[in-house]
Amino acid sequence: MKLNLGEAIREVRKAKGISMTKLAEKTGYTKSFISQVEKNKTSPSLSSFFRITEALGISPQEILHMEDSSENILLKKNERQVYYHKKSKAKFEFLFTKNPRRKMEPIFLNIKVGGYSDSYSHEGEVFATILQGELELTVGDEIYHLKEGDCVYFSSRIEHHWKNHGPEDVIALWVTTPPSF
Repeated sequence: MKLNLGEAIREVRKAKGISMTKLAEKTGYTKSFISQVEKNKTSPSLSSFFRITEALGISPQEILHMEDSSENILLKKNERQVYYHKKSKAKFEFLFTKNPRRKMEPIFLNIKVGGYSDSYSHEGEVFATILQGELELTVGDEIYHLKEGDCVYFSSRIEHHWKNHGPEDVIALWVTTPPSF
């Protein structure tokens, strides 16, 4: 597949929720220049391309190797991006973070007994299913006691947080849209 550099830059920018104005600010270029690059009306110099990819938080190689949305069909367990959050006693295993065209953020979430999150909200939606354990989830004013096999789906614009009061770790598949990592 022939690479459409401007389209690839635009897709990454949108997937990461960065406005054209913000990208222009981060790079020091004008919004007009960024627009012309994204529409393939001008080709960025090598140094401009590097500055744009750095501002997008992606390597130049990732942009140059972008293909259609069929990329990243398989992710091996040992290839997951893992993040431990000590305060919440949670391990986040991010899936498919290297695909800038993804429309959702799938995460395996392992919450130790006593683990909890702060209350937060963001644009988009959340789907989650409990694979092991019991989780208390608060969405707005409602409290849900989720057990293995239970699923939730809600607008993430509503303040929400979770706690593991149970006798064992919670393992959940948590999917948000749009991606934030």
